[in-house]
Amino acid sequence: MMKRLLFMLAFLVSFGFAAVGQSDQENTTPEQTTEGSQESESETIIVDGVATISLDGSQSLADVLGEGITKVTKLIVSGTLTEDDFGTMKDKMNMLQVLDMSGVTTFPKYSYRNNGETIQQNQIPSNALSGKLTLQEVIFPTCLELINSSAFSGCNNLSSIVFKQTEQEQSQLKEIKYSAFENCSCLQSVDLLTCHNLQTIGYRAF
Repeated sequence: MMKRLLFMLAFLVSFGFAAVGQSDQENTTPEQTTEGSQESESETIIVDGVATISLDGSQSLADVLGEGITKVTKLIVSGTLTEDDFGTMKDKMNMLQVLDMSGVTTFPKYSYRNNGETIQQNQIPSNALSGKLTLQEVIFPTCLELINSSAFSGCNNLSSIVFKQTEQEQSQLKEIKYSAFENCSCLQSVDLLTCHNLQTIGYRAF
């Protein structure tokens, strides 16, 4: 009888330790999985020099790219771009060759008064990427309304610019200001046939 009681006691003790160990594993496993998932996401932002990013205005382009910012050769960006983001492209993305903004919906605003009403336009700011010698191709979205003065001037290796349109929406581009693409020596031709709303091309824009 005593042997049986000792056996049962030993069994219960060993079962208790096993249950505690299993509980500890269950508590720690989700944290480890989440951490591993976060690491995986950050590692796959840039693949073979191509970065595909969606911005909502709460994070800057520099924050999202982090240390990989100097490795990007092609940037596919959607959502919201700010003036600071253009500064990042110009000053920190030293290998940027292709800029695809076809998914961008919001740009820095250009404001002016017309008959007492304030008008705001989606714009590429003045001097946004001027002198960006690595840049070779730019794709613009339908929502862009203004390319401001000297925005791409001096981009000597820029050879292709594309103005996107879709079946649902035409290009909203209304104005290309003076010197916007001046001294882009590799830009031999520009197709503006999709820019049905284009009204003004400034002096020495190309």
